[in-house]
Amino acid sequence: MKKLLFCLCALFTLQNIHAQSVGIGTSSPNASAQLEIASTTKGLLLPRMTSAQRTAIVSPVAGLMVFDTDFKEYYQHDGSTWRKLLNSSFWNSSPTRSWIYNSTDSIGIGTSSPDEKLHVANGNIFLHDTRAAKNPHVMFEITSSNLDEGGLQFNRAGDTLAAINYVEDASFSNYLRFGVGGAGRGFDMTLNGNGDVGLGTKNPQGKLHISGSASDNLVIDDADGIIQFTQPAIGGSIKRGFIQLANTDDIRLGTNSGSSSGKVILRTNGEDQVAVDADGDVGIGTIVPLAKLHIPTGNDADLTNTANGYVMLGAGTTTSLLLDNNEIMVRSNYTTPGTLSIQNDGGEVAIGARTSINKGGEALVMNGNNPQMSWYQNNVFKSFINQSNEGMYIGVNAGNLRLDATGQIAIGGVIPAASGYKLTVTGKVICEELKVKLSGAWPDYVFANDYKLASLPEVEKFIAANKHLPNIPTAEEIEKNGMEVGDMQKKMMEKIEELTLYIIDLQKQLNEVKKLTSNK
Repeated sequence: MKKLLFCLCALFTLQNIHAQSVGIGTSSPNASAQLEIASTTKGLLLPRMTSAQRTAIVSPVAGLMVFDTDFKEYYQHDGSTWRKLLNSSFWNSSPTRSWIYNSTDSIGIGTSSPDEKLHVANGNIFLHDTRAAKNPHVMFEITSSNLDEGGLQFNRAGDTLAAINYVEDASFSNYLRFGVGGAGRGFDMTLNGNGDVGLGTKNPQGKLHISGSASDNLVIDDADGIIQFTQPAIGGSIKRGFIQLANTDDIRLGTNSGSSSGKVILRTNGEDQVAVDADGDVGIGTIVPLAKLHIPTGNDADLTNTANGYVMLGAGTTTSLLLDNNEIMVRSNYTTPGTLSIQNDGGEVAIGARTSINKGGEALVMNGNNPQMSWYQNNVFKSFINQSNEGMYIGVNAGNLRLDATGQIAIGGVIPAASGYKLTVTGKVICEELKVKLSGAWPDYVFANDYKLASLPEVEKFIAANKHLPNIPTAEEIEKNGMEVGDMQKKMMEKIEELTLYIIDLQKQLNEVKKLTSNK
């Protein structure tokens, strides 16, 4: 009965002070507080319940707060879901562990005076994400364009030691730049939006762009250091070429095994100049060498300092050997002819069987007045090549072959060659095969639609009158002037093709006769 009366009195008292502040442990509650609890020995204990009991609360109002005994955490409902506030290890302070959230919205962990929005002193930041297929991130939200920079900065005593900055501006679009040292915020390394890396430059022009004044811009410190070049391929990449330090003192430049057609090519002034192909053939002036050393171009070897051939051995101002595509030449200086020596300090020059020749000790003789190459066999003169005013003679004891200045060749006793003919032969010629290349058209014109094929009666009439086929020379003409093989082959082919057309026409007539006889 006493408890009931106490509750009624308390209820009546609360009704009277409904519009006033209530104080527990104090007789003068703060006017701005609906309830003020004052105590130096006790605290405020919120409703305690399990997680199941908390989530079973029907229609919790926004702001409702309880203590979850399962997780040892405080929860507040925001009107739609429960939000975790604090637990036994969050946001606490002790002589060895401190945190602060100050009036400038800065958070200090391990310090009570944060210098930035988040200041961690005497410790590290550890990120861990237990969600499936998730990794922790540190995210920087850029709110507008044309920002100078944003990123990570490493300081000591107020000085910038290093920085990783994000830059977005009109000049460089967007990129990351890395700086180390006193400047800290310089352009030691830059990564742009295309994946290009610049070392010493803020505007790289390739995947790796190195710029600087240092004597060693790129150093590979490895006993077997290698720069490998690969080509993207399905399932990985293919090794194509490399630069390698080999055998301590050697530099190896080349293509990888498997590059059966790959070449090493040197280029100057934008043009390919020297190439080594997969077979080890070297081309100078070509990247398709056809021999172990192939030099397809150069200038003529002559007695001037600008006409040095394709290859020059020697200083040029002294004795030098020059080679071009058709000449071997020796100069004692740029403008003075020199002497070409073969086996000067060695033995004889031998072509064929190597035998001792006693005619002055030479195996090959050139005559200066009438330049001549002579061949001897066992001290017996056998044959020669001689250049005279009339032309070049090749013969055995006598000049059996002559080549004159117009390019005509005479073989046999008729010298000079017959006028108008490149080759004149006295006697018979036998060969296994003869190829005649005509400059005129081959008589396929017979098969053209506009070709006027004479009728057989017309041919018969021509033969009766002339005793030879049309467009064929007479026997008298052949006996007098000879026969041009190529032209005669052309005329004979013309007649063969005409004969073929006659046969085709006769076959058509024969088919018509067969058709008429079979219908009877």
